[in-house]
Amino acid sequence: MNEMLDKIFIRDLLCRCIVGIYPDERENKQDVIINIEMACDLSAAAASDNIDDTVNYKSVKKEIIALVESS
Repeated sequence: MNEMLDKIFIRDLLCRCIVGIYPDERENKQDVIINIEMACDLSAAAASDNIDDTVNYKSVKKEIIALVESS
């Protein structure tokens, strides 16, 4: 990973999804905790001080939850 990039962390994101290969595991959703590290260039946001120039980590979080929980 490029050390010059900024980092955004989403920690301990709790999702519920189907995990496993055995029939009883495939019947009930289980808790999964996800930790994410995103490397991105936030220099435009730092220069402009405009929220529209940065990563919307709330949107990223919602997309991850939707993807995981749709399993």
